[in-house]
Amino acid sequence: MNFKLIEELDTDTDIDWWNSNRERVNAVIRAFNDWQTIHRFDQWEGKVTIAKAEACERYGESHDFSGWQYEILEEIKEFVRNNIDDSE
Repeated sequence: MNFKLIEELDTDTDIDWWNSNRERVNAVIRAFNDWQTIHRFDQWEGKVTIAKAEACERYGESHDFSGWQYEILEEIKEFVRNNIDDSE
């Protein structure tokens, strides 16, 4: 399996709502990275990671997420789905 680790977003922007939104995305990034490195592509943990990304997207709809934040979340979901299918 190939790993695809994502670097966490900078949360030191001096703009509180940017930091808050980025921290939400960072929580999903941490879950995604842990799914690969700690949980070793476990199917159940992968589904948890997808659920966290989807919840983050819903949060973003009412908290002014930027398009690039949605792109990160979509990239995470796609990678997990592709690798869950491979592990079955």
